[in-house]
Amino acid sequence: VPAVGRYAAFALANLAVNDYNKGEINRCGGIEALVKLSGSDDPEVRQQAKEAMDVMGDLPTVEELEGRRADFDLQSLLKLCAAQRSSVAAMGLDSVSEEVDKGGYAVQSAVAESGGLL
Repeated sequence: VPAVGRYAAFALANLAVNDYNKGEINRCGGIEALVKLSGSDDPEVRQQAKEAMDVMGDLPTVEELEGRRADFDLQSLLKLCAAQRSSVAAMGLDSVSEEVDKGGYAVQSAVAESGGLL
C-alpha cells in the first residue's frame, strides 16, 4: 500500500531531524527500509524516501559538535551527568572525562569542589 510507505518515510524523516534519533533509526533498520521504499513503484513514496534519506545524511561536522560542547561549562556538564536518560548522562560523563584529561588537576579540583558527579 503506497500510503503506508509514504507515511513511514515521512515519520522517519521527522524523527531524523534529531541527531540522536539518526543513530537509533540506523540501529533499528530504518535505512534499509528507506532504501527499499526508494525502489517503490509509487513516485510519491520514492520522493518521500529520498527526502528522509537526505535528512538522515545531514550530519553535523566535527566543528559544529565541538562548538556545541564549548557552549557548556563544567557545571552544565555535571548536571548532564545526573540526567534521567542514560544516553544524556553518558554524554555528560564523556564530556567531563575529556575536560579532566585536558585540564588536569585544576578541573579535577573544580569537579570535587562542586560536589563531584553524584
